[in-house]
Amino acid sequence: MGEENIKENAQEKQEGIQENNVNDQVGKDTFDKDAFKEELFKEWQEQMEKSKQESEKTKNMKPDEKAKYELDKIKKANEDKEAELIKRELRLDAHNILIERKLDCRILDILDYSNKENCIKSIDTIESILNDALEVAINDRLKGSTPKQSINNTTSSLEDEIKKGLGLK
Repeated sequence: MGEENIKENAQEKQEGIQENNVNDQVGKDTFDKDAFKEELFKEWQEQMEKSKQESEKTKNMKPDEKAKYELDKIKKANEDKEAELIKRELRLDAHNILIERKLDCRILDILDYSNKENCIKSIDTIESILNDALEVAINDRLKGSTPKQSINNTTSSLEDEIKKGLGLK
């Protein structure tokens, strides 16, 4: 009887370990609901806090002041969204320009997106810097000792050279 209990306990432990391993693997491959719920709850708390602060700000305002405040807030949000949209459009245009000029698209991260002129100017500047660096690298690579030419004391005319080339006197 004692051996059977030991075998059963060992088997149960082994099954438990295997189940834990399976659960661990499933946990890695699946969506973590608890973490997601916690993050959602934090975001909700932040929104509630912002809402409370807004209500405190507008609590003592007159209706016309409150309307102006809300309008200003909406205008600010629209301006921010418009600026973000313009930046995205400029980034897309810059990407197309870089492809057209056969430049590396990693340059996108260092361009000036304040307006189209500045964006193109920054592309031109970077392209100029890259071309200058390339030219310096090529010139350095081509530098070397100039071939030594022997100085021939006898001068020969073109006709003599042709005759020698043809095998004539």
